[in-house]
Amino acid sequence: MADQVSTPSQLRAQVGYLPQGDDLPPMLTARETLDYAAWLSGADRKTRTARVADVLELANLTDAAGTPARKLSGGTRRRLQVGCALITGPAVLVCDEPANGLDVDERRRLTAHLARVAQSRPVIVSSHHGGEWIGAARTALVLRDGRAVYSGGIDDFLAGPGGQHHTTLAFDDAYAQWGERHEHAQARSRDQG
Repeated sequence: MADQVSTPSQLRAQVGYLPQGDDLPPMLTARETLDYAAWLSGADRKTRTARVADVLELANLTDAAGTPARKLSGGTRRRLQVGCALITGPAVLVCDEPANGLDVDERRRLTAHLARVAQSRPVIVSSHHGGEWIGAARTALVLRDGRAVYSGGIDDFLAGPGGQHHTTLAFDDAYAQWGERHEHAQARSRDQG
């Protein structure tokens, strides 16, 4: 992607962003919301019509196309937000806390939906509850205090530092161990410096 863009606006056009909050216009239907998002990106009417039809299908929103956003369930609203992020056909989708506020069933449906999206483009998920994404992710980048404490495959992450565990750790336990390793390394660095 880096060799395909030369300006910040070109880069922004290649990245779809799913914000943490719910910012959908309540009076617009799902179809109108997607059309509006496509219009904001500068697409002409013919392109918008085609993109909206594609995204309604991709996000499993066809049945909700004529329903105002305010009447949609939390999970359907979230899928609509994913659709808005995908309407420009971005090369990468970045999601900030995508499952926030969803019940267990809706979280599972959203995770499965984003896994399907990830078959055609990279999907980056920022989450404080990483355990729900383990089954859908191939790699992990774990930050602690603004620094990367782990970057690599999910299996290695769950094995813990040193990979010496015979059983897979729960996500929260693995996160804690990688964080402790990072803190110990920082303490040694301070002591030596």
